[in-house]
Amino acid sequence: MSLQEIAGIKIEKVKDSDGLYNLAEEISIVSPFMRIAFIENTKYGQMYYKLEFTDIGKDAYMKKFYTYIHTIEKIFFNKLCYLLKLEKCDLSSQIYKKPNSKYDPLLTVKIPKDKKKKYICAKILNSDRRTFYDIQRSEVVRVKITAKYIWTNKRKMTLRWNIKELEFRDEDKDDDEKKN
Repeated sequence: MSLQEIAGIKIEKVKDSDGLYNLAEEISIVSPFMRIAFIENTKYGQMYYKLEFTDIGKDAYMKKFYTYIHTIEKIFFNKLCYLLKLEKCDLSSQIYKKPNSKYDPLLTVKIPKDKKKKYICAKILNSDRRTFYDIQRSEVVRVKITAKYIWTNKRKMTLRWNIKELEFRDEDKDDDEKKN
C-alpha cells in the first residue's frame, strides 16, 4: 500500500469508547527480519515484542522500513490532530530511540488476544511446535503487522501495531529430518 493510499484512509470514532478511533481500512505491512530485543508479558495483561531495527545505519531496506512506519504514524497523528482540532498533542510513537544512543531503535508490536484475553489471534507460519509464549529474546523473526486503531487522550496519540503472522528466520525441522 502506497503512502498516498494510506493518507486517504478515513478515521472514525469508535462508538461507546473514550478516545478510540478506527481506521476505515486496516493497514498491513510485512517487516524485514528483525531481532526480538525484549518481550513484555505483563503490560495491561497483554504481550508485546520489541523488535530491533538491526543495523539501520548500514541496511538500506531496514532504514526504508523504519521511515515507512514512522511516516505512517505521522500521517495519522496529523490527521487526528486536524480532525479533533488539537494543538498540544504529542505522537506516542511505537518506535523507541534514545537520543544519541549507540543502540538501534525498537518497534513495539502487540500480540493480539481475543476479547476475553485468552487466545492469541495471530499465527506462526513456519513452525508447528512453537507458540508466542515460548519465543525467546534475540530470536530473528519477520512479522506481518497491522494497524486498525488509534488511541488518544487529547495529549498523546498512539497508532498500535498488532502482529497477524510471525515467521522465524530459521524454519523448525522435525527431529526425524535432523537424523537423516
